[in-house]
Amino acid sequence: MFGALGRFVSRHPWYVIVAWVLLAVVVVATAPKLTTTSDQSEVNRIAKELGPELGEKTFEPQVLTAQSTGSVPQGLDGQDSSAGPPPSSH
Repeated sequence: MFGALGRFVSRHPWYVIVAWVLLAVVVVATAPKLTTTSDQSEVNRIAKELGPELGEKTFEPQVLTAQSTGSVPQGLDGQDSSAGPPPSSH
């Protein structure tokens, strides 16, 4: 069977090309149109229902506390910033 198909295709390549082009035209002509079908109201409804829950789970409140120790933190260069300003380079 495949031998006969191969012989036909090799002996009549233009028939095969025309058949494929016709098939492509038929498929394109009968295919449904590609349009946007999203329903934004459905997305909004889901967001309203699940939004608060997801927000609470994803963004749990975090409390940051600072304690005053009375000392000044180290500067970015590793020097103690309580010793005063750095010498000027003037």
